[in-house]
Amino acid sequence: MRLHTVTLFAFVLVATLTTLSASELTSPEPDTLRAEIAPYVLPPGLVEKVLPEINLRDAPIDELVKVFESHGVEIFVSDSLKEARLNISLRKLNLERILDMCATQIGANWLYQDGRVVLFQNTNELNATYQAHYNQKFAITQKIRAEQRRLRNIYSTTQKEMLDSAYLSEFEVKELTLKEVIGQLSEATVEAGLGKEGLGINIVPLFDTRAYTEKKSYNFRNRSFKQILDSICAEHELQWEVGFDAITIRKAR
Repeated sequence: MRLHTVTLFAFVLVATLTTLSASELTSPEPDTLRAEIAPYVLPPGLVEKVLPEINLRDAPIDELVKVFESHGVEIFVSDSLKEARLNISLRKLNLERILDMCATQIGANWLYQDGRVVLFQNTNELNATYQAHYNQKFAITQKIRAEQRRLRNIYSTTQKEMLDSAYLSEFEVKELTLKEVIGQLSEATVEAGLGKEGLGINIVPLFDTRAYTEKKSYNFRNRSFKQILDSICAEHELQWEVGFDAITIRKAR
């Protein structure tokens, strides 16, 4: 028996979210930077693997390790993360992007070294060699992200304008936690055939959803998708942004 209802009568979208190509996400010197960062990130044969779906509900970090091991990636987890738990649901993302989002949610960093991923919280947990390599990866990543931010600002403004034109005649949920509300809103985009290849839009909470246990009901009528997100996030002092492959929600800065 379903404990909630989501009613979707009409969802009109002027233009759907698209994903920028890999060449558009790099810095002005992509070949040089890719060569420099290559030893510290997943190799091509692994990073190209895309998972149709991954659901980790209040899951221990070992569950993430098992998922990656099943796809040929070993993960070493530092002692400070042994008790970490994940609450994340993703669709159609590659292994590296999944790793990025999971690491962000639990406040971790990662480095690919000696044929495995090292997942840790601070460089004090690394030996001198690993720390030096992580510092190199971090510096290169910052250069790449500077260009990504420039492109994302352009992309985000355009996509938010599009989301303003995407209306739900009605979106209703009853007595759900914040995590469940976010999940149902994401499911609504699947029903509407939005996102890349019509598979829906990932809405990823990059905060600890376990801290939001109060159950709430919402009933939005003739509101844009953006207005719905704004309303829900504002109530919980959160903020959302459009990424290249997902909408992410964080604590308001």
